[in-house]
Amino acid sequence: MIVSVDADGQHPGDSARVVLEASDDPRTLVLGVRDLVRDGAPRSNRFGNAVSNFFLSLFAGRTLLDTQCGLRRYPVAETLRLAAGAQGYAFEAEVVLRALAAGIPVLEVPIVVAYPSAEETHTHFRSVRDPARIVGTVVRTVLDLRLRGK
Repeated sequence: MIVSVDADGQHPGDSARVVLEASDDPRTLVLGVRDLVRDGAPRSNRFGNAVSNFFLSLFAGRTLLDTQCGLRRYPVAETLRLAAGAQGYAFEAEVVLRALAAGIPVLEVPIVVAYPSAEETHTHFRSVRDPARIVGTVVRTVLDLRLRGK
């Protein structure tokens, strides 16, 4: 298994450990779940995350609490078998949908994040391009899974 951590400085080491140790089952995909209000996320982040959570939950057939958190534990062999093709931020959405369709256990665990001040913030997220890629990936993935009968 491997733990992925966004490079924006939000995720303290203790949160990475929570995700790493959240399940004894090495096949489990573990998703960190942020409390965006408690931890002071900007309003635009909270809105975008709520939209993403709503649609991915709808397509997945189960409630997902934080579909865009960059702190995750991936079961390597199982994730590779999913043959996800998306890159960047869209990869996170595609993997969740494909993992659930494949019967891979998905566990969500609460974590703490630290949002730096606006002056200290550096992100590679592009507010138009990246959401468009995520939406395109989700639509393609849902259609692909439905065509395969999953």
